[in-house]
Amino acid sequence: MYSDSEYSYDDAADLARFWGFSTAWEAKLKIGRWIMEGKETDINQDLNDARAE
Repeated sequence: MYSDSEYSYDDAADLARFWGFSTAWEAKLKIGRWIMEGKETDINQDLNDARAE
């Protein structure tokens, strides 16, 4: 889950903007879902893309 992950609030905020969410909370929920689905690679790729914008 997000709370036990390596991802910070700033990561969630960056991903929220990248994914078109209005809050970091929404991104935290998606990050948690993706972690449970084994999609850490996708999270990291999106995070890199978000920071490159």
